[in-house]
Amino acid sequence: MSVTRSTYNGFLSIGKNDGSNFYFGGTSSDNTSQMTWNGSAQKTSGGTSLSIGTWYHAAITVAGTGAGQFNYYINGANVISDSGNASITAAKMWFGGDEAGDWLNGCVENALAYSAALTQAEIQQQMWQRMPIRTANLNGWYPLLSDSKDYSGNGYDLTEGGTITWEAGPGV
Repeated sequence: MSVTRSTYNGFLSIGKNDGSNFYFGGTSSDNTSQMTWNGSAQKTSGGTSLSIGTWYHAAITVAGTGAGQFNYYINGANVISDSGNASITAAKMWFGGDEAGDWLNGCVENALAYSAALTQAEIQQQMWQRMPIRTANLNGWYPLLSDSKDYSGNGYDLTEGGTITWEAGPGV
């Protein structure tokens, strides 16, 4: 994922289609602080500043409810850990935006969706490969090189919104 504007950027979101019950990972309005939303509270971390025009690997894991069950990673580092929220279900998933309209004016490549949380070691391994590192619990694999097709074999093709421009990514 690569950022090209200096305002809220929604990288990854999972949740309901009701305006507030979703998990969010992205940047806050200063485009430098990493920010998450767990359906009830915003949490920020100033530890990982993003540069415009640079590619980053972003990942969200949700392992359950309670402290430390919702984690947000940038380039394999856990930048925010928060509580999971029982009221959020994985009814919808957004790459490059969220239900609240915090869209990403940037690029997304090689998105994967699992029904079980990857470990931090698996996330660090995955960020250097295009092919999924594990197929167990793989719900969707979206290389996003020229189409929004699900290459996992599960048939969960993405619905595109906004203006989509296909271009070469960072070359994993």
